[in-house]
Amino acid sequence: MKEDICSFEFMDEQFDKLPEKIRRKLDESTYTYIFCKAARFLTDGPIKYRELDALQMPKDGWNLAKIKEGCKQIVYSCSGITSMNSIKGLSKYEFKILMELFHYESFEEKYYIGTKGNIIIKGLFRHVVTYEICVLYYQIN
Repeated sequence: MKEDICSFEFMDEQFDKLPEKIRRKLDESTYTYIFCKAARFLTDGPIKYRELDALQMPKDGWNLAKIKEGCKQIVYSCSGITSMNSIKGLSKYEFKILMELFHYESFEEKYYIGTKGNIIIKGLFRHVVTYEICVLYYQIN
């Protein structure tokens, strides 16, 4: 039987796998929303997701493979919560469209140099409808 990645049970299992230090930083309300949207994108695919999405995301012309890659990291690794568990493999632009998929827009970024010389960005995002603030970390090489 295929696991239901959109279920709260699956999400709780993923959160429970996180080290305590990361779980303490987890803003469950915001990250739960993003986790559920990412899981829904993976489950439904881009066409059905767009049909059901209030803002008709994803937009035409977006790199759907990169969006899927970002969604997988959120759902299966709970990536993005801390700089040590940042989302990887996306360009700055691709990360911003991933967040746009979830109805967030970037309004502030802070750059850090990681231990391996990589650039880690702490992105502050605002939901376009509720104005709720979200902080996620992503890494560019």
